[in-house]
Amino acid sequence: MSSRRHGRTARLRVINRSHLDDIDHGKVIHDEDFERFRIWLRERGYPKSKITLAEFKGMMATVDLKPGDTLVSVPRNIMITASDVAKRLGAGHQLDANQLLVLEICDLKRQGTKSSWWPYVKLLPRDFDTMPVTYPSDVLDSAVPHHMQGEIREQRAKIDADYQRTISYMKRAKTYAGVDLTNQEYQWAWLCGSEEKSITGSNIALAPMLDFLNHKCDAKPPLSLNVVTITKPILLISGLLCHIAAVNSAIALDDQMEKLLSRLRASGTLGALKIKLLQDTGDYTIRKDEISFRTLSALRLILAANSAQCTAWERVVMGSQDIISSDIEKQVGQLLTDMCRNTSKQSERALTYLEVDSDLKNSLNRYALLFLKILWKEYQDIAYTAQNELIHNSLSH
Repeated sequence: MSSRRHGRTARLRVINRSHLDDIDHGKVIHDEDFERFRIWLRERGYPKSKITLAEFKGMMATVDLKPGDTLVSVPRNIMITASDVAKRLGAGHQLDANQLLVLEICDLKRQGTKSSWWPYVKLLPRDFDTMPVTYPSDVLDSAVPHHMQGEIREQRAKIDADYQRTISYMKRAKTYAGVDLTNQEYQWAWLCGSEEKSITGSNIALAPMLDFLNHKCDAKPPLSLNVVTITKPILLISGLLCHIAAVNSAIALDDQMEKLLSRLRASGTLGALKIKLLQDTGDYTIRKDEISFRTLSALRLILAANSAQCTAWERVVMGSQDIISSDIEKQVGQLLTDMCRNTSKQSERALTYLEVDSDLKNSLNRYALLFLKILWKEYQDIAYTAQNELIHNSLSH
């Protein structure tokens, strides 16, 4: 069974206003780069829009919007699709759609002001040093939650594999003779691509303005755990930045659950039966006011002492029986309490590392450092609240 979280219990909320005191009322960007970009858009037939780039992060409305209003309409002639790049390269490139667009971003950046797309390229993020994939290895090992580390390493491996494949093509292609592309340059373009890509039919594309719904080139992240996303419907009042965000306010128990599951795999026939019964999807999480159904179900099954109790577990899952036994419910509560204590200890260790290590100020972006501190403090708060609730419930029974 995969322990990877699928975000089943993810929810949406507006970012806490206390984190946005200085940016609630957006201001339209009027700097030289953006004005040049606006001219570039108009010259290519970009229609008038009711939203524009704001000084903080993302887009803001210039007039009040009504349901059904078109936010962004990007003409085809100012998109670059993976198919466009493939046609330009010709047969034999053997690059996938993502690799094609990343290579195109590299090419546009390398061409600089000679490129007709330079006004757009100039507004791309200058770096991604707030993103976990760029964190130093010691920070990743010591200050990033375990369940996130695996995903970050997977992303790093993906970027490196794409880089190696792209370099292999460039060495064979005459058009790239003498062109050097460093891993760092490719990583920047790859991360630009992951931020900028939009879907157009079955294709992916660079779509100016549509992609800026997510960010501005020199944006600083809000002081929260939220990742800005675009949702429908989206409500924007003129002059007001409305950030709709996916909330990560939950403790992920994947690493602790994996230890329990690994014991099952080595526990013979009954363990194998339990592993088979746990072939589902979902996430192992605890929130302040909710323990995920998958977490409760898995712990109940792990604690089942025999095949009869495994059968009873199936009835509980299907809703035809309330509990397997009162004893198992008590043990589940104790396990969850221990998991919360473990999370509190992990949080304390990570926060100590982030506070004490003086080298972090030089090796890590200050907003990335702040993000990690807020992340672990929120984990600590959730663990403390959930632990007290579990203890209270056990005493009341």
